[in-house]
Order: sequence, then C-alpha cells, then structure tokens
Amino acid sequence: AAQVQVPNPEKVAVITQTTLSMDDTRAIVEALRRRFPKLVAPSKDDICYATQNRQNAVKAIAKEAEVIVVGGGPGGLGAAVMAARAGADTLLIERYGFLGGMASAGEVHPFMGNHVEGRPLDGPVYTDWIEKMRAYWPREGKDLHISRDAAMLGAEDLCREAGVRLLYHHALQDVLAGGESIDALVLFSKSGLTGAKAKLYVDCTGDAD
Repeated sequence: AAQVQVPNPEKVAVITQTTLSMDDTRAIVEALRRRFPKLVAPSKDDICYATQNRQNAVKAIAKEAEVIVVGGGPGGLGAAVMAARAGADTLLIERYGFLGGMASAGEVHPFMGNHVEGRPLDGPVYTDWIEKMRAYWPREGKDLHISRDAAMLGAEDLCREAGVRLLYHHALQDVLAGGESIDALVLFSKSGLTGAKAKLYVDCTGDAD
C-alpha cells in the first residue's frame, strides 16, 4: 500500500478478499487513504460467517510457543520431545485426551524395531518410550507387545519430563496463511474455536488435513 503506483491518483478504488484478516485489511485501506484521499471503497463490509469465525478465533489466541506439533501419535511424540530437549518452548496439540496415536487408540502392536545387520536404527524417543511403558507394564526379555494404557502414560511422562506443554481435546480446524507461511492455527474443541501461534509448525496428524 505504501509503494503501489497508479496511473491516476484521483481515480483509485479498492476491494478486498474475504479470507484476509479484517485487521490487516483495515490497515492496508487506511494506508491507501493517506496516499489517495479520493479512494473509493465498498459501502459496507461483507465477510462470510465462516471467515469471521476463524478470524475471531485467532484473535482469542489460546496458546503461543516456539514450536507447535499437531498430532500426538508416535511421530508427534518424537518431534515434540526432541524439540523440547533441544530447548524450544514446545506445545503438542492432540485431538484426544491421551497420546500414543494408534498404539493407544487402536492398540496396534507389537512395536517392531528397525535394524540393519544387527545394528538398531531406532531413535532415542522410541527406546525411551518403551522404557517408560515397562515401568507401568513390566515385560521380560525382548517382548515387544504393549499395553494401550502403558503407552498413554509412558508417552505423557516423556513429554512432561522434556518440558513439552500438552493441549488435549483440540483438533486442527484450519490455518491462516500469509504468502507461503502459516500465521496461526485455528483449533476446535468442545468450547468452540480458538487459535494458536508459533514460529515453527510440525504436522504430525498423519493425514495432513
């Protein structure tokens, strides 16, 4: 708005896209009015209900962090724990009231290790999670079967020890993006819509929707 060039400053009109932030739009229009006093704008604002809801949700930001991980399955658990261990203020958002993904919600087992020529490839969070599970559900030898309850509790213990903040019962509803970057997340819970912002977002939902 501060740099745009027009052929005739006396004849300038503006229309806006409804998916833009109302606050950002207002600032842009005000900047144009300062440059072009005869600016013509729509006689009224006409923004769809869904867009207004998303923008209101982000204004009422519930959480902010350096790193936000969405999805508390094995992938999200690993991402969140390692980010927190590296010193980042990390928020893990999970739509259910527990972590573990299909290991907990679906009780999918056994946990299969990965190796090449006898050399284990499993990262630290996987083995740490197994150890936490065994504290709740002791097993002998290399038994890879799991208990869904032990998986839930062990995953939460890992997060709490690493300093990960947990936000349960919130699902990713939408994202607000500016250019090629994400400005904020729109979350849905029983209480309605809310928002969350971070410097870095990690999608571990499993389906990227």
